Amino acid sequence: MADFRDVLREAANAAGLEITGGDSVVAAPQVEPDEMGNLSVVWEKDNLQVQVNQIEQGKRSLDCYLSVRELSGKMIKAPVRLNLFSASAVTGLIRILNDRKPLDWASRVDQVTMAVHRTMAARRQVGKIERRTGPIEQDWLVGPLFERNQHSLVVAPGGTGKSLLMLAFCGSLTGSRPLVPGVTYSNLDGGVLYLDWETNKEIHDMRMTQLVPDDADWPDVDYMRMASTIMDEVQYLNEYIVTHNIKLVIVDSIGMACGGDMNTQTDAIAYINACRALGEVTVVSITHPGWDVKRSTGSRYFENAARSCWRIEKQQDEGDQHSHIDLTHYKSNNGLIHKPFALGVVFGEKIAYIHADVSQSSKSAREQIREVMDVGTPMALKAIYEDLPDIAKPTISKTLERMVKDGEVKKTGRAEYQLEQVTISDIVGPEVDTTDSRQFDVKNREVDTNPSSKEEGRDSSASTLPAEPDTKGEEDEDDPLPDF
Repeated sequence: MADFRDVLREAANAAGLEITGGDSVVAAPQVEPDEMGNLSVVWEKDNLQVQVNQIEQGKRSLDCYLSVRELSGKMIKAPVRLNLFSASAVTGLIRILNDRKPLDWASRVDQVTMAVHRTMAARRQVGKIERRTGPIEQDWLVGPLFERNQHSLVVAPGGTGKSLLMLAFCGSLTGSRPLVPGVTYSNLDGGVLYLDWETNKEIHDMRMTQLVPDDADWPDVDYMRMASTIMDEVQYLNEYIVTHNIKLVIVDSIGMACGGDMNTQTDAIAYINACRALGEVTVVSITHPGWDVKRSTGSRYFENAARSCWRIEKQQDEGDQHSHIDLTHYKSNNGLIHKPFALGVVFGEKIAYIHADVSQSSKSAREQIREVMDVGTPMALKAIYEDLPDIAKPTISKTLERMVKDGEVKKTGRAEYQLEQVTISDIVGPEVDTTDSRQFDVKNREVDTNPSSKEEGRDSSASTLPAEPDTKGEEDEDDPLPDF
């Protein structure tokens, strides 16, 4: 004798209905994630598709945009923001779906929730730390400023020209000419996205027009004018980055991108996590200095989380069409602190960056001490103090101790030192001549050692700046920057 439930199922199937009792079994759906983490959940036999987009998991939530339609295209439920961990929200959705198409929606929503949960868990990939083969070198996107797939911080007061400089780096990476000399450019293998909270597209169009020579190829830079915080937009930005193969993101600037109290660790960490959620991409965050003009405003976590921090200082007389900027590297997690370098900026119908000498105030304590001492001639500590009034005495003393340890300086008395015939290149390797006439082909990312092979007027050196031993803390020994 046939089971009553089997007879009931046969009758329901013949009538095109579905039994929704406790014993109902809904076939497992086909789950297809896309490259941005969105899910398509399909019950092909039932002619149904649930689309789940912009998934975000919190401590007590699993939020997403969920829509339901038939495979023929007929919409059953337009996209709605839903917390799949909320019993009331799920119950309300099931009630709406049952009113529009009677099915076992409770089981289907459970299947969707499990599929979303498994997808989120799969994102937490665990790998093994493995031995690297070959030379161990930093992978610079713009050397020695921005390391590939790392977060860098640029600190400068308003009006310094930091946004213009970042735009010039973007143009150098995506155009046919390097617009900033004295640095190296690597193959970008993708696009650039400039996120702007401070001005508008018209200003950046004008700036780029002034930066790019008329006979050069126009750079390919994506621009996005922002209004809400980066934390609110991170899901959309991640999708855009993946879809358009973005490899470099400029955030201009942290204060408005953060949108909260920059002095709190909570808002700083939220910003940092949002930057990490953008994916495998190089992020350069622009910010302003705080009460300590040499460091970023707000919580120290902004600096702690960045793998590299650079400070920009500007000198320009009123009405002068030429400015001077010094770039000082004051924090590095993945390598040495690099020597400061300088650029001249010439303003006119076109804007051009040129080589310049570093200002005395931007030189490290080690460099300034070397400059006031004569090789082989003992010099009293008191005399060094007097010759360097702008450097704190404890900083000079501790820097001299490091120089003695490195063999640069010999202690000849209780408070007397002598500069030895040794230079920084003996410690970290030979210095590269930044006046080298080599040309750098940004298009092919190759160095051409024959300048005559290019057209006249296309010279632009791109030599690597030498690294200096880590002098982190020499500028302010009483307030060292904590590591993250």
